[in-house]
Amino acid sequence: MLEMLVTLIIVAAILLLTSMNSRQFQQRQIDLERHFWQTFDNYWQQALFTARHEHRETVIRMTGTDAITFRSNRKTQTLKLPDSMSVKGDYRLTIRKDATISPQTVTLLSSAGNWRYKMIIQMGWGIYRIERETY
Repeated sequence: MLEMLVTLIIVAAILLLTSMNSRQFQQRQIDLERHFWQTFDNYWQQALFTARHEHRETVIRMTGTDAITFRSNRKTQTLKLPDSMSVKGDYRLTIRKDATISPQTVTLLSSAGNWRYKMIIQMGWGIYRIERETY
């Protein structure tokens, strides 16, 4: 009886530690994704500024799980995706010289919270919104 009690205490302690580490890891991934979206918005705004003031287009490539590339005539910037995120599909977005972009929807998947991010680019002036839904 005593051996069974000790075994139960050890198993419960291991499960408790594993559960705590799992929650901390998931929260860290969520924080990384939040930071990713803030950085993405900074790059996006910079591309719009380049289009409006320098009349240069920016091509944004979004593929797979590695990175998103913002490429203009002058420079290329690469934004690494968090390990928990991937792009569903292959996208090539162009912010034209007049700071407009064609409307479209880009889908990114997150394993941190089993979320699907939809980046909905609206008609015209480079405005987008992010919708997050559980899948």
